[in-house]
This record gives sequence, C-alpha cells and structure tokens, in this order.
Amino acid sequence: MTAITYSIPGLALMNQLVEQSNPRDDCVFTCSAAVVTALTGTRITGAQIKAQDNNYGPTYTGFASEANLVDTMDRLGVTMTRQTNSTQAGLVALLRAQVAAGHPCLVTMPSQWNSATTVAGYNPRTYNGYSHVGVACGLGAGVIRVMNPWGGFWQDGSDAYWALRLLGGSIWVATKKLVAVAPVAAAPKPVATPATASDTETIATLNAQIVVLQEKISAAKVALG
Repeated sequence: MTAITYSIPGLALMNQLVEQSNPRDDCVFTCSAAVVTALTGTRITGAQIKAQDNNYGPTYTGFASEANLVDTMDRLGVTMTRQTNSTQAGLVALLRAQVAAGHPCLVTMPSQWNSATTVAGYNPRTYNGYSHVGVACGLGAGVIRVMNPWGGFWQDGSDAYWALRLLGGSIWVATKKLVAVAPVAAAPKPVATPATASDTETIATLNAQIVVLQEKISAAKVALG
C-alpha cells in the first residue's frame, strides 16, 4: 500500500479500552479527545470530555453521538461541523480535502469494519447495525489514514476501502476555534494647552535676554574692527 505522506500534527493514537468506565462504547469520546489534544495542545482524555458534557456526565454508559458534544467541544476550543455529500466518492473527496487542510475528521464505520462489508445487501448508506468512530488524520496517494481508538492503531485504507465503509453520508470536521481579538483603540489626539500668564512672562524674559546678547555681540564686533 502507498505510504502516508501527510499526517495532521499532534494527532496521536489513543486507546478507548483503557478508559475506566464504558470503554467498549467510548469511541466518540476518545476520538473527540484526540482531536482536542491535536488542535489545542491541551492533553485530555475521553473520560474527561464525558465528565464535562451536560448530555452525558461522568457516570454515563452506552453509545454516544458527536452531535451531543458540539457545545462541549466548543468550550474546549474546537468547532465541530457536520458535512455531507450525496455520493460515497464525493464523501471521500470531501474527507481528503479537509484532512489536507489540517482538519481532523470523525468518521463512522461498521463496528465489524472488516466483515460487515461482505454481508449480502450491505450498503454504507442504509446500514443500521452497530457502528464505530475513528479520526481521519493522514493521507497518501489514494490512501487515507484513520486513528482507530479500538486499542489504538493506524487504520490505513485506499480511497475505495473507505468509500465502502464511511456510513451515513457524512463526516464531522474539526477546526480550531477562532478567538475574537478586541480592536486596538486609536491613540487620543494631542490637546493644545493654552498659554498661561507665567508662560507669557517667561517668553518675554527670554526675548529681552536675546536682545541684550545681540547688542553685546554687535559691540564685540565693533571692538574687533
């Protein structure tokens, strides 16, 4: 298989199976943690994201949806946007473009990603069995790399491989949240200070001294011939 030539910086392997609670179903939380860690530089775990989320909480067990984590991810500095395409080839092209732009993408695949595609009648657009989530994070010529959190491994597959496995006609695109910067206030214009009586007196005194010096210089010139 063609080598991976580009990987999103900071997107590292993470293992959902080491989570203390709900490890077998924590793929969404673990993938979200990998995205936050890569884009913000703040190391976080899936359990910590789950604990902060109002829809789930620290004791939650069961499946999860990225749609319910959008507000929590926003607070953690990452904007999650669901993007769709009407064809599998178009979805793969969309995925490649976003990863090339440095945007990790959460992708949904069958839980049995190797065998589900061989079942008669399988269709990634109509599949309704158990699913699993990974993070698309690398590219090569005709190859896409996904960080699969089931034990933590790089799942490299051809464009055709992923076209057959991307479920639901959509991906979740992660971007670093933009922070608004307050405009810098313009420097105030200098205000002219009116001259005071003492200022006027000082100027008059200086003028008188200048006149005296001028007279002395003239007298010195005459004396020198």
